[in-house]
Amino acid sequence: EFTSASSLRRHIQTLGATFADLGSSQGNSRRRLETVLIKAGMHNKVNKCFPVAIGLDISEDKLRICNGGSPFESGVLQKVSQAAAPGNSVASTKLPPLCVKADLRGLYSRSGSPKPLFDGAQMIDILEHINRPLSPAAVAAVPPSRLREVWNNTFDTSDHEMALSVWTAACVASRLVCVMEGPGFDGEERLQAHGFAPYYARWSGHTSHVNTTSMVAAIKQLPRARRAAKLVMLSRPITTAASKLILRLPPNASERACESTQRGRFALGCDRHAYGSKEEDMETRQVGRAFRFPKDPSAAAALDLTSIGIFERMVTVVAYDFDTETNTMSAATAAAILARGDRVLRGKPIFCELPGLRQPSLLPKECHSHIIKAAQKALNVTSVRSRMANAAQKARDTTSSKQHAWQHAKQHGQRTKHKGEPLKKKKP
Repeated sequence: EFTSASSLRRHIQTLGATFADLGSSQGNSRRRLETVLIKAGMHNKVNKCFPVAIGLDISEDKLRICNGGSPFESGVLQKVSQAAAPGNSVASTKLPPLCVKADLRGLYSRSGSPKPLFDGAQMIDILEHINRPLSPAAVAAVPPSRLREVWNNTFDTSDHEMALSVWTAACVASRLVCVMEGPGFDGEERLQAHGFAPYYARWSGHTSHVNTTSMVAAIKQLPRARRAAKLVMLSRPITTAASKLILRLPPNASERACESTQRGRFALGCDRHAYGSKEEDMETRQVGRAFRFPKDPSAAAALDLTSIGIFERMVTVVAYDFDTETNTMSAATAAAILARGDRVLRGKPIFCELPGLRQPSLLPKECHSHIIKAAQKALNVTSVRSRMANAAQKARDTTSSKQHAWQHAKQHGQRTKHKGEPLKKKKP
């Protein structure tokens, strides 16, 4: 476990990692980040068989799973080995731990923090799991719809302070970029007033329902001395309560809490999945999993959610190396942003600002367009350079092959047309 920024810095420098994946859990998000960085042309400078991204977590069990997994996805494994020094491969290399135990909240804060640890950080589906437990005396004052009980503690989903402190620390610890993606909780209370909720808002493990209001407040509190492009957006709109992502709530408000120890929680819509999903179909076949209050398709279809603004996903980006004058950024930053796919390409920008501009000089949609175009341009330039480098290497390999053939012909007394190409013997 790393309890100081200096000890974690020494480990990262020894490893050669440049990106961090916070809340790596079983390691899947770290491997996906590794893939996009390698495809963008990045390799570990200490050892090209080492990963570019390191995972951070605080769970010993999850760290064991993460470190027991493959360092790379199968699609890039060969590419990494090809880039390695002659005679080296991932299979023959003794890899350092892929994930380590560290809590950035204790190492970084908004002020008085050490210099950044890594180029970038990402947090994917992690903030909703971070919250501080309520005291027994405070539980009674919280509406049941906001109560989540898990790990023998009770939480208030409207408390986002601890979750956002982790996000803030990740951004302060990053030189180039920090990115997060998670469930969308905007409009939750308005939707509950109609008797509905997204299935993921009913998970007992989702203890902090971070929304765009609290996220915008958090990124506005980042150190002003470090100018950055900042974006908070929602994506994948849910336009009707008839959506498979929407569940019906119990009519009685007192039954809307979700407690992981409550046996009847599944029948009340807690810890369920989207209608028709593979996970949901498996669960509904179990005894006691049928909904006590099934959704009426016609009534749900009649509820238009467009005016409420319900979205499945939320994405936040802070890009420190965005240049407003040239509309450029590094390939590393671009790769981390565009790795979010359609969730960052298409959606509704809620807040967006560019460094050096008097705000609001651009509408959020225009600002979002500037950031995305800069990211796409950065990766296109990198792709062109990569193709040119590959072509140059191929040309060198061809030349080397021809020179070898010429030397072979010379040693065996063969006549040649020109350097590198032996003459074919004429038929008698």
